[in-house]
Formats: sequence, C-alpha cells, structure tokens
Amino acid sequence: MLWNFKRGLPHAHILLTLVKLLTPADVDNFISAELPNKDTDPQAFQIVSKTMIHGPCGEANPYSPCFVGGECSKKYPKNFNTETLIDINGFANYRRRNDGRNATVRRQEIDNRWVVPYNRALLLKYNSHINVELCARTKDEVRQYLDCRYISAPEACWRVFEFDLQAQRPSVESLQFHLPNEQTVIFSDRDDLPTVLSMPGISTTMFTAWMMANNEFQDARLLKYVEFPTAWVWKAEEKIWDRRKRGRRIGRLYYAYPSSGERYYLRMLLNIVRGPLSFEDIQTVNGFLCPDFRSACNSLGLLEDDNEWHEALQEASIWASPHQLRHLFVSILTSCQVTNPL
Repeated sequence: MLWNFKRGLPHAHILLTLVKLLTPADVDNFISAELPNKDTDPQAFQIVSKTMIHGPCGEANPYSPCFVGGECSKKYPKNFNTETLIDINGFANYRRRNDGRNATVRRQEIDNRWVVPYNRALLLKYNSHINVELCARTKDEVRQYLDCRYISAPEACWRVFEFDLQAQRPSVESLQFHLPNEQTVIFSDRDDLPTVLSMPGISTTMFTAWMMANNEFQDARLLKYVEFPTAWVWKAEEKIWDRRKRGRRIGRLYYAYPSSGERYYLRMLLNIVRGPLSFEDIQTVNGFLCPDFRSACNSLGLLEDDNEWHEALQEASIWASPHQLRHLFVSILTSCQVTNPL
C-alpha cells in the first residue's frame, strides 16, 4: 500500500490481489461503469453523480486540464458497450449500456460514457471518489508513482492553509541601467510615436532617478548604485527614490555581456563610482572627461593593457610566415580581450 498526499489532500494507491476475475461476469460483480438506477438506488446514484463523473470535458469544457491537443487524455467519453469485454492483454472494456440513464453534472447532461469505474460497496461506505480498476499490468504503474515526489502531512497542511512556501532574506532590488537616451519605452502598435515620446516622465527611469537623487541630496552621493537600495526605496509608480524607513534590501545590477560594448563598460563603472550627477560624471576620471565608458574603465585600470599582445606579435615575427602572422593577429582580435584594437 502506497500513501501520499496529492495537492495537500489524503490520497492512496492500493493494489489488492484477490481471486482472479476470469470472466466478464466476474468483473461486473466487482466493478461498475454505469449510473445506478435513480429510483431503486438513489443513494448510490447521488454518490456516483457527485464523485465518479469525469469532466465533462471537450466541447462542454475545452479548458479542462485533461483536454490536450483537441482530445481527452483520459479517453472520455468512452464508447457504449452492451457487455464487459476483456482483451488478450487482460485489459477490460467495462459495460456501459445505452440504457437512457443520465444525470446533470456541472450543468451538463451526462450518460454512462462519462462514469469512472467504481465499486458500489466502497462508495456507499466511504462516500468519496474511489476509482476501482481491473489491473492487468503493474510494472509501469508502480514506476510512475515511485518516481513522483511525496510530501508529508505537515507540508500538506501548510499548502492547504496557503502559507508562504519560501522566502528570500534580505530581499533583492534588481537595478536597471542603460546608455544615454537608450532607456526602454513600452508602447503598443496603435500608439502615435510623437505622442509617446512627449509623455511626461518618459525619460525618467530607475537609473536616471538615482542620479536625480544625487543632485538633490548630499548624503545620497556617498553610495554606489548597488548600495542605494539599502538606504532608499524605489517607488515605481511615482518614479522616485524615497528614503527607506524600515526593512532591508540589497541591490543587484542586471548582467551585461562583454560583447554588449559600452553597456558592459558602464556596468563595470557603476560598481565603483559613487554619487554621479550625470552620465558625464560616470565617465569622468580625475577631472578628465573620457570620450566613452571604455576609455574611463581603461583610465581607472579596470582593463588590462595590450602589451602582452604586442609582445606575442613581436616574438612571432622572428619565425612566423606572413600568413601565420595574419592568422595570429586575427585570432587575438576575435578571441582575446583587446583594449585598443586599432
């Protein structure tokens, strides 16, 4: 017997070995896939209608989880069968007579084709969904449920009461950044571009608002961009940084690939620059305005110089052919971190 909790509810898969059911009549004595008679067996009819009806799915409910690729993954509705048939592999096609019995389930009229196989005695005893099948093969079924994840009763209760399953402490503020006038602007195909560009606050981003805060507050200039969320809170709706009054949060810059050019070097500078008032301040080193962010990184010694590549070419020129020298030169440019390709 294997017990597990499915979606936080008690759930069991049980394999019972009984006297072999050799004939269709034997199967019908234990398993039914039809609606009980509403007049002579009203209690069983009510339980089956409430707990043992699949779906309905298909046209009645195309959004049902079992409805995949235009058909029911559980193969409902089944075909009508005048009697139970057992194939050569031992699988049973249960009796589902077209006897006119029907019920209304989830505002849909259903018949015997939608009934999940059950045992009447078990339903009357437990008044619960209990699917009973004639088992022809167990190997795949056992592997399927042994490979799944079982959760304990305390975790099931935790999920039922919808408590938080995980938490992150301290919380992290993802910090966006961009090159001058290259901020992200979201608009639809129907929007007029001049109107979009003239919208108030279109040029204000988390990144530019950080520099605006540096202009306005002297103490804000003491912090690097990644340190800013520790003392300030970003209010997205108002597009402003406000002083933090409670809680703790750390900042993390979005990643930039080395191949992204100036954006990569801007990110490198943001990890060391404190309190810039503008983009020009970020690329200013020792009072000198560098022509671009890469030059600023080079002036700060953040990039290796190209002396090793010069020496490699100088050494190779002694013995290498012109073809080999050209090949080495191109390999250095394409595969190595060259500061000044020109």
